[in-house]
Amino acid sequence: MTVSAPAPTAASPLVSVVLLTYNRRQFLERSLAAAIAQDYPHLEVVVVDNASADDTAAYVATHFPMVRLVRNPRNLFFTGGMNAGIRAARGELLLLLTDDVVLERDYVAKLVPLLQQVPDLALLAGVLYDADTGTVRCAGGRVQFGVDVIRIVHDIPVPAAPQRETLCPVPYVPPTLTLARRAALDAVGAFDDDFKFTGEDIDLVLKLQRRGYRIALYPAAAAYHLPPVTMQYRENETIDFHMEKNVFLLYFKFAPLATLLGFLGYRYAWLAKQLGLMLLGRRRPLGRATWRAHIWWIGHLPRLAAKRWQMQRWQYRVAGG
Repeated sequence: MTVSAPAPTAASPLVSVVLLTYNRRQFLERSLAAAIAQDYPHLEVVVVDNASADDTAAYVATHFPMVRLVRNPRNLFFTGGMNAGIRAARGELLLLLTDDVVLERDYVAKLVPLLQQVPDLALLAGVLYDADTGTVRCAGGRVQFGVDVIRIVHDIPVPAAPQRETLCPVPYVPPTLTLARRAALDAVGAFDDDFKFTGEDIDLVLKLQRRGYRIALYPAAAAYHLPPVTMQYRENETIDFHMEKNVFLLYFKFAPLATLLGFLGYRYAWLAKQLGLMLLGRRRPLGRATWRAHIWWIGHLPRLAAKRWQMQRWQYRVAGG
């Protein structure tokens, strides 16, 4: 006799795991197996393949026929890939996950009741540990705008064992192991596709806070980060371009005006100095990625101004009640 699982209810809603992967099948096997093994009763798993060249899509279709597979025709990077998965998912709660993160079996079951209890809680994550060493990689954090750099400061200690069952408000959690409320993501347009990758995590948490949502950590839930096999992927002009360009995006969208003007002044003083050193033969020419990033923000200034104005309007509305 076949017994169907009970239908999702308000207390136990459907959760969609949106698992993004690209050319890391050796990681995906562990991450996907752990997602499927979650002991939460109402779960769907959506794997988004960003046009991997290692037969990831075929592997998933053959070995995990129970999951929903989204095959992107090309690499849409993190933002485009995640947004495609969010659109395909059916749950009102979404577990945003990447292929290098392995969840403990009770991860989703621990987080869902807590998110349900706090209506304005948009993102909730557990502690991320290193899979090899067991050391803490991320237990929440805060975003800090400096003169010329934006940092995620990880200075929030993991509570001692007796306090780990407590919900801890934090300014930042990474969207790679995070339970998210779909309504909150819809309210801010999910991931801003101008970022592609790097900085999109900061953008998401700051947008949600501008809309009046909260973010929290639950230390009793745990996930594990698989260490990268190589860092060679960073030696790439496209990646360097997006990393530099996204600094401009974040400053324009969120930095106080004085901080933004100070950042631009510092940047162009640095640029002038580098050009002088180049003319004197005392340094190599700047890379194409740096020039592309500076040209990009100038060419997109009207759009950046519109994004900044939208962030300010959200902030004023929340402040005004």
